[in-house]
Amino acid sequence: MEEGVSDRVVLTLVVLAVPGAWAGTGYVVFNTSPDELADRLAFFALFYVALFATFSLASHILSFRLFTSKYYRGNVSRSLEQGGLWGTFVLVATMLQVTRTLSLLSTVLLIGALAVAQFVVLIRR
Repeated sequence: MEEGVSDRVVLTLVVLAVPGAWAGTGYVVFNTSPDELADRLAFFALFYVALFATFSLASHILSFRLFTSKYYRGNVSRSLEQGGLWGTFVLVATMLQVTRTLSLLSTVLLIGALAVAQFVVLIRR
């Protein structure tokens, strides 16, 4: 995270992004054609922002209930990393389902990729 941006500002932006991104996703779903490439890209972009913000906020709230260590408890950058990983997982699974290629094997491989990504994030620290 940048030096000049406080955790409170980041959390405020995330809280504001959740309803806005979900509303935008709903708008795209109900008011556009899935046949247009631009509409599909808009859906996936808004869907990812909605997932990222929702999972980040949930991760931040859960960190106070699950962790006793000061390093993990209420750590905004860690919550954003978790939100990004879980958002990416759900988005890729959704994209695979849209193309009808989501299977048990691809789900297992996707979970393995998520585990490796989490491991890399933990090693980096």
